[in-house]
Amino acid sequence: IKIEDILKERGFIIDPHVTVFIEEYNSKLVTVVGMVEEPGNHAITGRQTLLDVLVAAKGFQQQAGSTVYINRTEANGSEQTYMVDLDELLLKGNSSLNMVMKPGDVVYVPEAGNVYIEGAVGKSGSYPIKADLTTVSQILTVAGGVAPYGDASNITLIRYLGDGNREISKIDLNKITNGEIEDPIVKDRDALIVGYSTSKRILYGLRLGLGFGLFNLGYDPPEAKHY
Repeated sequence: IKIEDILKERGFIIDPHVTVFIEEYNSKLVTVVGMVEEPGNHAITGRQTLLDVLVAAKGFQQQAGSTVYINRTEANGSEQTYMVDLDELLLKGNSSLNMVMKPGDVVYVPEAGNVYIEGAVGKSGSYPIKADLTTVSQILTVAGGVAPYGDASNITLIRYLGDGNREISKIDLNKITNGEIEDPIVKDRDALIVGYSTSKRILYGLRLGLGFGLFNLGYDPPEAKHY
């Protein structure tokens, strides 16, 4: 109606009738970061998959690894991290790994030779394996260590074995620090998930309140993060 009034007032059309059609929505965005040619926000229209989004990002850089991580905030506010094996998807044609994207998803393509760290750590993300960063404790230190609300005795190591198989083992960082057990050597495409301590989360939350205020690797953090 406002457009019609403007056209009438300016004398462009004597009796204008305007109909507005929305040709395309650009508000539904997926963020792609890491080893892609064009990282950034990419609009999704209709049903689009992981491969569609990676194509929109102009594909991989030469140093990209063969694992992609998708961070997603679910309807209940919890965060989920999905790990997709590109060799299984692209070379072996396992189309079930070609996840349908949702608005707000963050797709991370790490560099080859990296370990992915999530959960109750100082800074989650992908970290390169270097000469002085070869063990679980060493690489966790680079990630800021176990967060105040984390449980150092509840660390999950997920290791890709090939052909879609993974090995899951539990690690107690306290025993490593005390010299009771060996410090495991990390490998390319390993994922480390640091668990949360229920009691520490409560205490940490109280302190904050008084002071200031495919493969599923899901967790529910004490502070909701939104991308």
